[in-house]
Amino acid sequence: MKLLTISLRMTLIAIIVLLAALHGIYYALSQRPIFQGIYFASGKIIASNGEELSANQRLQSHGQQVHQFEQINEESQKYTLMLLSSFAGSGRFIIDKYEASQKKALPVDRDISFNQTFLSTAMSELTLYKLNNKGGSLCFYLKELSSVHCFGPE
Repeated sequence: MKLLTISLRMTLIAIIVLLAALHGIYYALSQRPIFQGIYFASGKIIASNGEELSANQRLQSHGQQVHQFEQINEESQKYTLMLLSSFAGSGRFIIDKYEASQKKALPVDRDISFNQTFLSTAMSELTLYKLNNKGGSLCFYLKELSSVHCFGPE
């Protein structure tokens, strides 16, 4: 009976050590930035009324922070995202509460206004899923905005 108790204790200790090691590995991997550097995208947005709008975006990553600069026609916005966690090239971000600004959303289109309001609200969460593509561009699906964004290096 005493041998069974010692064996059970050793098994539980081994399981606890294994789970602690796995947690440490996951934590280390989840704090890695999903990309580094400066990326750029430009093109056209087709509004819900069919109007074409010129759009430029720039992402600049600094460790756990990502700065997004967006210009639609002549109006521009800046957003700062803070990395909460990442894994396998995807990441969860929040809008930096110190950098958030309730700027006037562009009245051009309801979807653009929604996206800008969402990105200007402090502590909003944004989940980016990295998409694999053969073109070499950095592409993400933004879950909360239901949109795909692709960027090339600057």
